[in-house]
Amino acid sequence: MSDAIMPQTPAANDRFNRGIALLQLIGGRNYDQPLQQLADIAPELARYMVEFCYGDVLAGSTISVSIFFRKSCNSSTSWRPRNSKA
Repeated sequence: MSDAIMPQTPAANDRFNRGIALLQLIGGRNYDQPLQQLADIAPELARYMVEFCYGDVLAGSTISVSIFFRKSCNSSTSWRPRNSKA
Protein backbone atom coordinates (compact mmCIF):
# COMPACT_ATOMS: atom_id res chain seq x y z
CA MET A 1 0.00 0.00 0.00
CA SER A 2 1.32 3.42 -0.90
CA ASP A 3 2.35 5.68 1.98
CA ALA A 4 0.64 8.55 0.15
CA ILE A 5 -2.79 7.23 1.07
CA MET A 6 -2.07 6.13 4.62
CA PRO A 7 -4.12 8.06 7.22
CA GLN A 8 -2.46 10.36 9.72
CA THR A 9 -4.77 10.10 12.77
CA PRO A 10 -5.71 7.07 14.92
CA ALA A 11 -9.43 7.45 14.17
CA ALA A 12 -8.80 7.66 10.44
CA ASN A 13 -6.42 4.72 10.72
CA ASP A 14 -9.20 2.60 12.27
CA ARG A 15 -11.60 3.55 9.47
CA PHE A 16 -8.90 2.90 6.88
CA ASN A 17 -8.09 -0.55 8.30
CA ARG A 18 -11.79 -1.52 8.33
CA GLY A 19 -12.08 -0.31 4.75
CA ILE A 20 -9.00 -2.19 3.56
CA ALA A 21 -10.20 -5.40 5.24
CA LEU A 22 -13.55 -5.15 3.48
CA LEU A 23 -11.94 -4.19 0.19
CA GLN A 24 -9.74 -7.31 0.43
CA LEU A 25 -12.80 -9.44 1.10
CA ILE A 26 -14.66 -8.03 -1.89
CA GLY A 27 -11.77 -7.57 -4.31
CA GLY A 28 -9.76 -10.70 -3.70
CA ARG A 29 -6.11 -11.04 -4.58
CA ASN A 30 -5.74 -7.84 -6.62
CA TYR A 31 -7.97 -5.72 -4.39
CA ASP A 32 -5.53 -2.82 -4.33
CA GLN A 33 -4.79 -2.47 -8.04
CA PRO A 34 -7.56 0.08 -8.79
CA LEU A 35 -6.79 1.81 -5.50
CA GLN A 36 -3.11 2.21 -6.45
CA GLN A 37 -4.05 3.58 -9.85
CA LEU A 38 -6.29 6.15 -8.21
CA ALA A 39 -3.61 6.96 -5.62
CA ASP A 40 -1.19 7.82 -8.42
CA ILE A 41 -3.58 10.55 -9.56
CA ALA A 42 -5.36 11.62 -6.37
CA PRO A 43 -4.02 10.09 -3.13
CA GLU A 44 -6.48 11.97 -0.91
CA LEU A 45 -9.41 10.67 -2.94
CA ALA A 46 -8.10 7.11 -2.72
CA ARG A 47 -7.77 7.39 1.07
CA TYR A 48 -11.24 8.98 1.35
CA MET A 49 -12.74 6.18 -0.73
CA VAL A 50 -11.27 3.52 1.56
CA GLU A 51 -12.10 5.34 4.80
CA PHE A 52 -15.59 6.54 3.96
CA CYS A 53 -17.07 4.21 1.35
CA TYR A 54 -15.64 0.97 2.66
CA GLY A 55 -14.63 1.77 6.26
CA ASP A 56 -17.71 3.76 7.29
CA VAL A 57 -20.59 3.04 4.95
CA LEU A 58 -20.18 -0.60 3.97
CA ALA A 59 -18.30 -1.92 7.01
CA GLY A 60 -20.54 -0.05 9.44
CA SER A 61 -23.75 -0.87 7.63
CA THR A 62 -26.42 -2.96 9.26
CA ILE A 63 -27.09 -4.57 5.90
CA SER A 64 -24.73 -7.41 5.15
CA VAL A 65 -22.20 -6.92 2.38
CA SER A 66 -23.46 -9.97 0.48
CA ILE A 67 -27.03 -8.61 0.42
CA PHE A 68 -25.77 -5.17 -0.61
CA PHE A 69 -23.84 -6.55 -3.58
CA ARG A 70 -26.58 -8.98 -4.57
CA LYS A 71 -29.09 -6.11 -4.68
CA SER A 72 -26.61 -3.88 -6.54
CA CYS A 73 -25.94 -6.56 -9.14
CA ASN A 74 -29.64 -7.32 -9.59
CA SER A 75 -30.42 -3.63 -10.04
CA SER A 76 -27.70 -3.08 -12.60
CA THR A 77 -28.50 -6.17 -14.67
CA SER A 78 -32.24 -5.55 -14.78
CA TRP A 79 -31.97 -1.90 -15.81
CA ARG A 80 -33.21 -0.99 -19.30
CA PRO A 81 -33.37 2.34 -21.08
CA ARG A 82 -36.83 3.94 -21.15
CA ASN A 83 -37.32 3.33 -24.84
CA SER A 84 -36.34 -0.31 -24.64
CA LYS A 85 -38.93 -2.74 -25.92
CA ALA A 86 -37.29 -5.82 -24.41
